[in-house]
Amino acid sequence: MSERPWMDAELSADRRASLLLEEMTSEEKVALMTGDVLEGVEGFSNAGIDRLGIPPLRMADAGSGLRRPAGYSAATAMPAPIALAATWDADLGTPYGYVVGEESFLLRHNVMLGPNADLSRVPWSGRIGETVGEDPVLVCEMTMKVPAAVQRPGVLCCYKHPLAYNQETNRGGGGNSILDERTIREVYAPPFDAAIRAGAVSLMSSFNKINGVYANENDDMQNKLLRDAFGFAGFLMSDYLANHSLSPGAGLDMEEPGHPVEPTYYGPHLLWAVQNGSISKSVLDRACQRILWAMFVTGLFDTPLPEVDQPVPYAEHATIAREIEEAAITLLRNEGGVPPLGAVHSIAVIGADTDRPARVGGSSFVTIPADSVGILRGIAERAPEGVEVRSAPGTDPIASGDGIFLGAQPIASAFQSPPGQPGVKGVRIEYCENDELSGEPVEDRVEPDTTVNVFVFNMFHDMGRVGPPLSARSLRSTGILTVPYRFTLSGLGVAKLWIDDVEAARFDSPWAHTTVETAEYTLEAGTTLSLRVEVRSTGGRAGGVEPCAVQLGWTHPDDVASPDIAAAAELARESDVAVVFVRTMECEQQDSATLSLARNQDAMVQAVAAANPNTVVVIGSGTPVLTPWTPDVAAVLQSYMGGQEQGHAIARVLFGDVNPSGKLPYTMARSEDQYETIGVANPVRNEWNRDVEYTEGLFIGYRGFEKHGLTPQFPFGHGLSYTRFGYDSLTVEPEVSDGTAPVVLRFTLTNTGERAGAEVAQAYLSVPEGHDEPAKKLVGFAKVPLEPGESREVELVIDPLSPAHPLSMWDAGAHLWRTISGTYTVRIGASSQDLRLSATFEVRAKEAPTAGSDGAMYHLTDT
Repeated sequence: MSERPWMDAELSADRRASLLLEEMTSEEKVALMTGDVLEGVEGFSNAGIDRLGIPPLRMADAGSGLRRPAGYSAATAMPAPIALAATWDADLGTPYGYVVGEESFLLRHNVMLGPNADLSRVPWSGRIGETVGEDPVLVCEMTMKVPAAVQRPGVLCCYKHPLAYNQETNRGGGGNSILDERTIREVYAPPFDAAIRAGAVSLMSSFNKINGVYANENDDMQNKLLRDAFGFAGFLMSDYLANHSLSPGAGLDMEEPGHPVEPTYYGPHLLWAVQNGSISKSVLDRACQRILWAMFVTGLFDTPLPEVDQPVPYAEHATIAREIEEAAITLLRNEGGVPPLGAVHSIAVIGADTDRPARVGGSSFVTIPADSVGILRGIAERAPEGVEVRSAPGTDPIASGDGIFLGAQPIASAFQSPPGQPGVKGVRIEYCENDELSGEPVEDRVEPDTTVNVFVFNMFHDMGRVGPPLSARSLRSTGILTVPYRFTLSGLGVAKLWIDDVEAARFDSPWAHTTVETAEYTLEAGTTLSLRVEVRSTGGRAGGVEPCAVQLGWTHPDDVASPDIAAAAELARESDVAVVFVRTMECEQQDSATLSLARNQDAMVQAVAAANPNTVVVIGSGTPVLTPWTPDVAAVLQSYMGGQEQGHAIARVLFGDVNPSGKLPYTMARSEDQYETIGVANPVRNEWNRDVEYTEGLFIGYRGFEKHGLTPQFPFGHGLSYTRFGYDSLTVEPEVSDGTAPVVLRFTLTNTGERAGAEVAQAYLSVPEGHDEPAKKLVGFAKVPLEPGESREVELVIDPLSPAHPLSMWDAGAHLWRTISGTYTVRIGASSQDLRLSATFEVRAKEAPTAGSDGAMYHLTDT
């Protein structure tokens, strides 16, 4: 111990870090600040320093459970964070974090990269499943319990991604989030303030620029906001290849991934800058002090990782995953009480992906699941003896490129066949590892259609359709089509379409997705067309991680119906109940081009609903998809990206073993135009524009819908139950406040139905007029379980000094919070649009001193 006094666990973490720092050379400090590529660790790591006993940092993403690529031990695939948000039960952050934290340690990772505290601003975002909602208070509350659960001795929790990182498009290509100081402080910064208050010791800066300056070199954001204003004492690290300069003085303490991956700005470049005096040694000392402090305070020195993977209690963790998903499932519509399913004799389970859960694919979400329970298995195992459960696909399985293209829907496999293989559905695709489509293909196989996304993050596990080989640089698709009309060719790279050996369409688009359309084609009965698509990479955007992508779509006459859809409708007609499972494909690095369901799933739902009035649609998506068929079906449930136990959880809800209690963590629109109206642009349609202007300001999500008088399909906070709840007797204490002490709301909540259930009671606050604040904003919520006929007094507290500062507005001129005096109205209810009680209280704020401004974007903090 005397040789290494920093190993004395009786000393404070800060003292231990200081003692160790004194013994480090400049070379060792730079090494600690620069990532390394370690065997057995994907993407993020640091080798540690043996001479001083500094352990390696073995990091792992935790988008929906521990990230485990192929060849590694399995991990529990948890519901996506957006599902955790839908529970509206902050206490569930503890078991969620417990599972991921324990598996991190047992499978030899001591840094968990997550959770994500970005807001769900952009509904098309490829990572919306990784977020926890569109409201800052919901995000604050739903993430605050995670750090303590994860950071058991030996595991460190790294929150993502300050700041204003809300879309994937152009994230690595100069994407610039433009937003004013007030919007930052009132909307996008509070979740990170909450994370720091909850004990987060590490933060991962975002890819994007913030008002023209990359987050990793943004002194205003990293130093003035996170450290000076919020008191962050830990270390900031870059996302993968997200650093763009040698500027550690701006607050970036660790660069990932580091050598040998290029470009790397730290490593030898940083050492040389210190040696020649252009960067002070004190900058290194500050950064290393923060890193070491975080490692000491979370026990990384005192609790070393095991040498080999340890047994994981998969059964216990699967139960937790299922229970969280059960609490998340949101009943959006229920006409006629079809669920809970009663005395039925036959159930049709329809959908091409009913044999596996809906899970976000690629990169930070990659998990080798310990189990995989789709809705078909879940219903079959739960259905009472004697109930017949049959299935039909209705459409082709989701592919890795679905949703990212702007063109028409892909051609159903039922209308195509590979050349020389009559009776076989699909097309032949040959993949080559060069840009010339020459030599022997690396893979040559039959696929349902020409939807291909060659993409480094295409590491999908537990998918019904195998993705393209990651080494592919070009491809050729050939098929025979029986019912054409008009075609669209969409994608990235250089592509040509031939119809009967005559060129019909082409594009040359190396950096952005594009779509071209052909002329109309008609066929006589019994004749066919031959189709050939060739695609070549032109280098790929975003550092070459997307060499090429293509989708051949089509538009056809209304009377052309897929035989698979017709078969699904017929099965529904023969059954007592039809359960249709629809889903999306979502992935980091790529946003969705549309919120409509891919693969003609809307048409499938409409056909099934026309055949059977007892049609229940279960959605499996992270995004708030469009549901144009809502009025035509009996029930709609959103199950989100539900993890490996999704099928069991859905079945238990459908049969009434679990009463649904989830609430929407975002607004579901009637059309994409509604999002555009409130000021949120489709990133894919605006890919050419690197500047993303947050023109809606404070009016994100439901706030913007209300401001513009828009009626959504389903509002923020909405979710039904199999029982009913009554609200009564709201009181506010004190009735007059000085704006600094908590305001306590009390009311009575009663289960007026015949089933036990849980209600999420929500409190919304309207501030005095004249301050350009939203008409109402969420200030608190509570999930309350009640037996039939039971009443309970519920207490919610409005804390003026909480991260969201509900009784204040940010004064951008003075750079401080100013309490708003006047009459406030508080409303209590079941959603942002279903408010049952209201009351008022008065705030008479003490006159606060006016602070001078030094021009710093985030200078002063709380009153």
